[in-house]
Amino acid sequence: MTTSTNTTDLYLLTDLVAPLPATTSTNATDLRHLIDLIAALPAATSPADAGLIPVTATAVGEVVWVYARGQYRRGVVTKVTPTRADVTYTTQGALDESARIYATWEAASEDEEIAYATRRARGNWRFKTAMADGTADFYKRFTFTPEEKRKEMATYADQVAAAGSEEAYVQAEVDRARTSFRAKKAENTSPLAHVKITCKTSKIADLFRDPTT
Repeated sequence: MTTSTNTTDLYLLTDLVAPLPATTSTNATDLRHLIDLIAALPAATSPADAGLIPVTATAVGEVVWVYARGQYRRGVVTKVTPTRADVTYTTQGALDESARIYATWEAASEDEEIAYATRRARGNWRFKTAMADGTADFYKRFTFTPEEKRKEMATYADQVAAAGSEEAYVQAEVDRARTSFRAKKAENTSPLAHVKITCKTSKIADLFRDPTT
């Protein structure tokens, strides 16, 4: 059996039943359908042992079994050429990982994120000002020629001057952290918001289907 090594991981940051992304070449199926289809034969089980039969022709939207990552997996055909087909599927592991990400972001606190961003910004400011005036331990831990040190000091002096003051710098960093946190929180719409799906390209002759469905 020969299958293509073209396996592409795609990430859905969508609602529960959003269509597959355009990179799968079609909107013929949706995430909920892929989840309902999750199945994989044990590694030692052949398609024939599982009662599957070879595919001779296929079409977009058909449910087939494709060999991917050491097992035959059930998915949906999302692209067809004369000899090959793209089969898109997801796994229980992908669902579990999405649920873990969801739980992490659900528990995340904006106040804690801002407090951390504030501490980090003040530490960065101390480092920048010490680099600018030449007193940073960094200059002692590493070897600099006088010219190299002068350039480093000038670079950080420009950054300090551009920031204006410590409070202005800290506020700008906190604002960026708040915007980033809220955007990531907004992506976390459900336990399925970050489900990874996989698109596997295979020879049509190497696909199988269940004759009972």
